[in-house]
Amino acid sequence: MDHTHSERKEKGDELAMCQQAQNLLGTLSQIILVAVGGILGFLSSWVVSKRERKSARADQRREKIYGPLQDELPNINSALSNNAEVLQFISEYPRIKLEHIRYMIPKDLRKKVVELYEQTLPSYGEEKKVLGQKYNMMMRTQLTYGLKPVGGGPSAIVTSTSSPYVASMANLSYWLVEGQIPSKMEKEIKIAFQVVKEDSRKFVYATWQEFFEAWRKRQEHDEDFKKFVETREKAVRLIREISTEITNDLESEN
Repeated sequence: MDHTHSERKEKGDELAMCQQAQNLLGTLSQIILVAVGGILGFLSSWVVSKRERKSARADQRREKIYGPLQDELPNINSALSNNAEVLQFISEYPRIKLEHIRYMIPKDLRKKVVELYEQTLPSYGEEKKVLGQKYNMMMRTQLTYGLKPVGGGPSAIVTSTSSPYVASMANLSYWLVEGQIPSKMEKEIKIAFQVVKEDSRKFVYATWQEFFEAWRKRQEHDEDFKKFVETREKAVRLIREISTEITNDLESEN
């Protein structure tokens, strides 16, 4: 009898322990499910938030950087194709840099943008300026070499190189790389040419256009001019690559 009672008690204790274990497992399962649910909820929220931030950043990059550059680069490229000044067309990159948003441009593309705006275009402008100054001095020398003396006798002097007419003709040097001058300057140059020609003992050019063309062809063989052309071509290449990468980046974001 005592033995049977003892067995029943042991079986009861075992059942109680099993029930407690099941309850514990159930509780642990609930805790795990709650934890997993919380983690999944957090991850889902984080992914959505990250996607929204990425989308917002892409919108800002498109609006603040890509769009403005796509509007500006064709104008710069057009000026380069004529060997013209480009400074008047550059405004967006300085703004991007000033607003400290350059970091938003992908690294490889940013490297090309910086190279174009901070190295190649400044070199282009400086080389163009140096060529103009160099040929200005050379043209002045030629223009004044054969000028008739003013006055007579031992005190006769050659017309000053500071003559406004000589200066106007010599200033054609700044347009040699472009191959033509603005139409609004033609009247002034025509008058200056006639005065210089009349004051010269020997002037081989029949028209100012002939004078200009002769110097333009001479400059084309100048090593400094060839270097200038190389810089221009590099700028054109960079613009083409930047424009293509911007277009590809925009398409990938849509």
